[in-house]
Amino acid sequence: MKSWNRIAFFLIVTATAFNGSSANAATLIVNQGWKIFNFNGLGSSIIPTSGGGNSYEFTLSSNAYLLVTDGYDTGDQFELFNFGSSLGRTGNFTSSSSNISDPNSAFTSGLYSKGIFLLGAGSHSITGKAISSPYGGGLAFIALSSSVPGGIPEPATWAMMIGGLGAVGVALRRRQKAIVRFA
Repeated sequence: MKSWNRIAFFLIVTATAFNGSSANAATLIVNQGWKIFNFNGLGSSIIPTSGGGNSYEFTLSSNAYLLVTDGYDTGDQFELFNFGSSLGRTGNFTSSSSNISDPNSAFTSGLYSKGIFLLGAGSHSITGKAISSPYGGGLAFIALSSSVPGGIPEPATWAMMIGGLGAVGVALRRRQKAIVRFA
């Protein structure tokens, strides 16, 4: 009977390991604010400071933006993954001696690397690694949001803006022709 218990225990442990159980993962919730993660230098994984594990696992009912920004000392950059597939890297940063601990200020300042990744509805398992870390580790921020702070225009906004610029161009061209006629 004891051998059956060992076999059952082995099967449960194995099933849990391959199931991707979120017992050892942190959770992100849309519009619930920034969460801090840490990292231990170049090539190291991002580590949630709350919730445990080395991933963020959640399910979305509709599209949302995954936002990531460096904070504190500038110079750190990250690559993010969803179920092991690269979402992309955080962008460039401005070299400075800034030390901003407010994630919204860091995200909108232009001094820190940041990334904006659109995620579709469904399950997600987000991991990441440091691809630049001049100070050998540190803290950064991650959030899920239904919109982007600082405003990245939606495609419809871009279409309206381009249409408006076209209309201005047509009006200027007509005005220029009218001036030429009366000259």
